[in-house]
Amino acid sequence: MNGFQPHKNQQPIDSQQALLRPREKMIAYGTTAMENAELLAILIGSGKGRLSACELAIAILDHVRGDLDVLGKLGVEKLCQFKGIGLNKSLTIMAALALNSRKALDCFQPGV
Repeated sequence: MNGFQPHKNQQPIDSQQALLRPREKMIAYGTTAMENAELLAILIGSGKGRLSACELAIAILDHVRGDLDVLGKLGVEKLCQFKGIGLNKSLTIMAALALNSRKALDCFQPGV
């Protein structure tokens, strides 16, 4: 699965040790050292209520069984059904997945 397992009484992400936060981890170690949930949490930005961005990311990835292709096909309306994911966050996620798809296509279409 995704490796990040939140504790039931987890503190908000801002109170975690700096290197455990996704943005700081990306700065320190780069994207290759990050789990998909951590990358998705960066796109989500902030949590909602008692849920952190990481917990929201995990819930979304669990829903699609970790399959990023399925996530890309969910669409904005389905993503908005997750508590804490509104129109802006769902558009950000969909845009990032679309860019990734285009990047993959660029490998087969030089000069595009």
